[in-house]
Amino acid sequence: MDRIGRHAAALAMAGILSVVGCATTSGTGSATLAPVPSAPDQPAPQPNTMVLPAPIPLPGPPVLADPSIAVELKERWGVEIVGVRPTAAGTMLDFRYRVIDPDKALPLLDRTKKATLVIESTGEELVVPVPPKVGPMRQTVRYEEALPGRVYFIFFANPGRRVVAGDKVSIVIGDFRAEHLIVQ
Repeated sequence: MDRIGRHAAALAMAGILSVVGCATTSGTGSATLAPVPSAPDQPAPQPNTMVLPAPIPLPGPPVLADPSIAVELKERWGVEIVGVRPTAAGTMLDFRYRVIDPDKALPLLDRTKKATLVIESTGEELVVPVPPKVGPMRQTVRYEEALPGRVYFIFFANPGRRVVAGDKVSIVIGDFRAEHLIVQ
């Protein structure tokens, strides 16, 4: 890159960083990070360093209306529910579960078994979307290769944002049924 190209790239980067409010330029035209003021209870940052905000805490364990459900799901189906959360601006629901015993969990990962989410207050069933180029929006396995400890997902359509955080739902996949899951 020639001298003019480097200078233009440095100025462009400085412009981008100044828009975000975290850059200054030295006399050479190169961008440097400006110190970010810290809270009174935090030590002052060193020059040319940034103070990152505290990480956002992840949601805790899934809220089950009945704790015995977790024990039954582990013993009978070999899975642990990670959670049911709205995603895609609330137009879909993301159901995640961790496989503990791959042999017991295989029926959940069978692509021939229909998965539905039942809204407990209305009895309405939500289905897995099947876009033409992508196929069903759920993870399945071939050749019985479920992996212990892996988290698998199923997306359910949520038209009209019918399900919101705090609602109780049930997940049905063939004979598998996880009831009274509270959407996080």
